[in-house]
Amino acid sequence: MYTADRNFIKDLKLIDKDLNCKYSNRIGLFKITYKRPVGGEIPIFWIEEEDESFRFPDRRDIARVWRSDSNRDSVRSALNGASYKLKKMEEKKKQDQREEARARTREDRRILSQKFNKLAGSGKGNSTFMRVTPKTKGVKF
Repeated sequence: MYTADRNFIKDLKLIDKDLNCKYSNRIGLFKITYKRPVGGEIPIFWIEEEDESFRFPDRRDIARVWRSDSNRDSVRSALNGASYKLKKMEEKKKQDQREEARARTREDRRILSQKFNKLAGSGKGNSTFMRVTPKTKGVKF
């Protein structure tokens, strides 16, 4: 049976005193556990290599536990972050609406100028190339 390094356990306890690292004979891997007030310990995650093979716990696992700690930030900072994200989403929505209105205005302006040129008989209208009027065949009136 294996045991985790004492320094690793000490660093783990600095994050939370209820965390522990134990070797599981059934699976053959180390597991990081959390001691609940009632009901014993529950495993948080297994320590393994990328190819799911055995390895001893190290600093990568301390960093993983530290990143997954949801109580590290205060509630106020979490709420500020959420309100900041909402504010950014609202600003982006307003910017998208402005750009859409501007694009519609450009399109309307182009269509109106074509109609005006066609009715007034001025300008090129909608010619993208030199248009040739087809000759009529048959009787002309």
